[in-house]
Amino acid sequence: ALLLALLATHLIIYLARWLKIIDSPGVRKIHDAPVPRLGGLALALPALVMSICVLALDNSIGQSFRGIGRQGNLAQRVGHSAREALSIPARVVEAQAAVRHRLNRQPVLLLDE
Repeated sequence: ALLLALLATHLIIYLARWLKIIDSPGVRKIHDAPVPRLGGLALALPALVMSICVLALDNSIGQSFRGIGRQGNLAQRVGHSAREALSIPARVVEAQAAVRHRLNRQPVLLLDE
């Protein structure tokens, strides 16, 4: 994934400049020269490729990875169903999670957007 990210970074920078997807300097900006705006893609794309490769493995690592995905999907569905049954808006759930995080230093888990 690291090698893919290093290669993707240079390709994405070139692509962003070629497509003119850049952030120009301004009063509220900290950079002095135009900066490509697709930087996150250079990290997300290799991570996605490696995740697909791991999912394709037919061994214990691939099975564990698929199990984690199923558990995350289940947690998201349960959270969504509970919120729908109680007619709680997503903003309320997210605000409660943020307050809980500030008071207890617990991680904020947003199940649905």
